[in-house]
Amino acid sequence: MIDLPPHCRTEIRDWIRLGLLGILGGMILGIWWTGVRKKIQYGDIGTPAAVITADGKEHLQLPPGLHWEAGVKLKLSHGHVILITGVLPMCFAMAIFLVHACGGRPTDKGMMRAAFWLYAIGSVGAVGIMVYRGAASFYAIQPAIEAGELNFA
Repeated sequence: MIDLPPHCRTEIRDWIRLGLLGILGGMILGIWWTGVRKKIQYGDIGTPAAVITADGKEHLQLPPGLHWEAGVKLKLSHGHVILITGVLPMCFAMAIFLVHACGGRPTDKGMMRAAFWLYAIGSVGAVGIMVYRGAASFYAIQPAIEAGELNFA
């Protein structure tokens, strides 16, 4: 058993917590996207339209290119959230452990805290912007169709 300094155990625990929260957030984002994409359907090539189906639900019918383009940013943000806030922090936790397992010199407590908080704030901010941009571009389609601004005929 490797005897880690107490501040290294704390850092490894914090990185793993961030990683688990990131994976959970990415999974929730994927489930949310699955629900959101049911509101749009493939329509004919030409003009997008808002239609009401037999079960009384409103759906958007979009041409194939617009259908793909409307949700691609939100679709891609799901994987980025898992990678940036989930997988990479787990790798950083493993790196802290491996440095000590290979006989490396312990890193200063303040430096490790600064690295954790800078990465945590930066990664959450980055994926927050990605999710916002994806949701904004996806949800901007319906008002544009209803206003008649998207006419491809």
